[in-house]
Amino acid sequence: MRAALVGLIFVAAVSAACGPSHGPGAGDDVNEGLVSIDVNPPNQTLTYAGTPATVAYTATGHFSDGSTRVIDPGDVAFSLDADGETLGTITNGTFTALGTAAGKGGVEATVGTIVGSTSVMVVVHTTQFGSGVDPAAGSNFGADPIATGGAGEQTIDYPLDGAVMPSSVKAPHVMWEGPSAAADLVRVRWTAGAATLDTILAVADPATFTADLQPSDADWQTLLASAQGEPISVEVDHWDATNGPTGGTAVSVKIVTADVVGAIYYWDLSQGRMQRIDENGRALAIPNPPTSINGSAEAGDQCVACHSIS
Repeated sequence: MRAALVGLIFVAAVSAACGPSHGPGAGDDVNEGLVSIDVNPPNQTLTYAGTPATVAYTATGHFSDGSTRVIDPGDVAFSLDADGETLGTITNGTFTALGTAAGKGGVEATVGTIVGSTSVMVVVHTTQFGSGVDPAAGSNFGADPIATGGAGEQTIDYPLDGAVMPSSVKAPHVMWEGPSAAADLVRVRWTAGAATLDTILAVADPATFTADLQPSDADWQTLLASAQGEPISVEVDHWDATNGPTGGTAVSVKIVTADVVGAIYYWDLSQGRMQRIDENGRALAIPNPPTSINGSAEAGDQCVACHSIS
C-alpha cells in the first residue's frame, strides 16, 4: 500500500512538472525553433477624430523547420517604442490611439529573445464647434485646400508669422480681422505634423463677434507633441452663403525647447507704465520716468515708454 502511494505521488509530480506553460519567455517547447516574428497587420494608419481608434495585432512566427503559424497570444509580449508611447497604449495586443499626439511609432512583439516589429501611423483630425454651430457645418468649407484671395478673406494679426515661442508657455491667442456678416462661419485651423485641430465659430452679430481664439491646454499639448520640431501653423478660413468658403493665409510659429534669455517688455494699460518680465519676475521697466526730453511738456508730464523696442 505504501509503495503504491509513493508511486502515485511520483507520477503526479512528474505530470505537474511536464505540464504546459504559457506567457512571454515560457512555452519553450511550443515555440522551439522560432527564428523571426511578423507583427500583423503591418504598417497601419489610424485616424483619431475625437474618439479612440484601435487596431488588434497578432504575431506570426517563422520556424527553423520552415513552418509558419500564429503564436499563442499568451506567449507574446506586445509593447510600443518611445515614439509609439506618445501616440497611445497597447494592451493584450490591441493598440489604442488616444489623440494626444500624431505621428509614427513602433509596435513590437517579443517571444523569448525574438522580437518582431511594425509601424503605426496616427493621424489626428478633430473639430470643435462654437455656440450655435451645427455639427454639419464643417462640410460648408469643402475640400482642402481652400482658395485664398476671396472677398471674405480673413487676415491674422497675431501671432506674427515666423515668431519663435518656448514650448513651456501657454498657447498663443489667434487674433484676426476681415469682413463678416450675421450667419457667416469662421474656421480656425491649427496644423502640426499629422495633427489638424479645427474650431468652427458662428458670427451671430458682427458688432459683438470676438475675432480671438486660444487653443485649450490639452489641444496645445497635442500640437506640441505632433510638431516634432517643425513649425506649427494656423489659418483662419471664412464661409458665407453667397460666396462660399474663402481660405486664409496661414502663419507659422517655431517652437523651441531652449531657455529664452533676456527680458520681455510690454505696456501695462492698467498702470500706464512699461513693465518688464525676466528671470526675477515682473517689475516696472522704468520705476522713475524722466521728464520730457524736449522740456516743453506740461508740469509733471513724464516720459514713460517708447513706441517701439528693438
